[in-house]
Amino acid sequence: GVGETLPDGIRPFLGPISSIMGQIMAIGLTSTNPAIGPMELRGLAEWDLRRRLLSIPGVSQVTIQGGDLKEYQVLVDPAKLIAFGISLHEVRTALDESNVNSSGGFLLDPHEEKLIRNLARVEGIEDLGNTVVKAFPGGANILLRDIAEIREGGPLVKRGDAGINGQPGVMLAIAKQPGADTIQLTRRVEKELETLRSTLPEGVELHADIFRQANFIERAITNVEEALRDALPPLLAAHEGVATVAVRDLKTGVGFSAGADRPMPLASLVKVPVMVAAYAAAHEGRLSLDEQITFAADDVVPGSTVIDKLSPGATFTLRDAIRMMIASSDNTATNLVIRRIGLPATNVVMDRIGLSGIRLNSSVFRRETSLDVERSREFGLGNGTAAELVTLMGMLHGRSLEQDGIVAEGACEAMLGHLLACEDRGTAGRDMPAGVKVAHKTGLVSGVRTDAGLILGP
Repeated sequence: GVGETLPDGIRPFLGPISSIMGQIMAIGLTSTNPAIGPMELRGLAEWDLRRRLLSIPGVSQVTIQGGDLKEYQVLVDPAKLIAFGISLHEVRTALDESNVNSSGGFLLDPHEEKLIRNLARVEGIEDLGNTVVKAFPGGANILLRDIAEIREGGPLVKRGDAGINGQPGVMLAIAKQPGADTIQLTRRVEKELETLRSTLPEGVELHADIFRQANFIERAITNVEEALRDALPPLLAAHEGVATVAVRDLKTGVGFSAGADRPMPLASLVKVPVMVAAYAAAHEGRLSLDEQITFAADDVVPGSTVIDKLSPGATFTLRDAIRMMIASSDNTATNLVIRRIGLPATNVVMDRIGLSGIRLNSSVFRRETSLDVERSREFGLGNGTAAELVTLMGMLHGRSLEQDGIVAEGACEAMLGHLLACEDRGTAGRDMPAGVKVAHKTGLVSGVRTDAGLILGP
């Protein structure tokens, strides 16, 4: 099938354009203008609102109910059919054939080619009235208006209707595509509705708040925010020591913080910015993530949970060293990565992305390599703030590091893959419900416990 002709890793599949929970909004139109009745309201919904809303990325369908669908109704006079010898079938055939656009081929000139089209769509009652139903010898034609009354009207049999606050109206149900962010999409729809509101005829009112699924989501987020605000302060107050916290919903910006701008020791958590610096160096062409690294016996330092099991002289890629640094927090692997990118590189990259409070102070268990002796004495391996670490995690999740040209396309997903492989599940990953993933990195040294990451819902 088609799948066999596609590149490796590309898998086609069929799915619904909207989910069972996809209806995110219900809006409506009503009119107090006597000149704008149910048919005109339905026309506004069909030809103005619906088309504009479908042009918004993330909207899959707009379903309309209520009002009157405009019809051209042809009321044939049976007596005239008999008098002219015309059957009802001939009338139907003439109507079908009179409302068609067709191609007329090409007109070729020496220096150009012109496309010929036959535009014969009906645009009004007069066009229908001039439709030839039957032609007689001698040039006498029987037109539709000779045998029938033609008028505009609503459907003879109406199926379904809509009302808004007790008034007749037209309802529009807006559905989203699977995977679209409900809150962000709702805001885009509301912005477009504000633009449309100013174009509506006098007396027509747009009701944009009949149903809004985002209200329930925002209320749930607020409940979480209030729960954090109530639960965390007593825990922080009871802690014997200094604790700083920053929690943020990356979609809404809602969150909680306490002492989040205070510089704190990061311990092994500083390996996350080292990873970002390595991917930045690869994007700049200063190194390759697939290049081979060889370690020697004197490279091994305490806290090397993987490399100390290998024989000196073993080789592996820089990418594998990064995985060992993040997933297993291997200190020797960390030093090999730092040595390859250069000790100052991490701080340079943090400065570029506006996170100057995050600092790498030295290689691991190599205090003689310190970039700032006083800072090393106060904070050890590295330091940073809870607020800036949350921002860094947001940059990874939102791919802004790629958009700003700091790392290559796909690098953020690769780095999140390293964080998802973190083997320490004793902190942020503890007691999470089924289906919830935690992409994070921890730090542990005497008197210091750190963790930063992303909680990814199912």
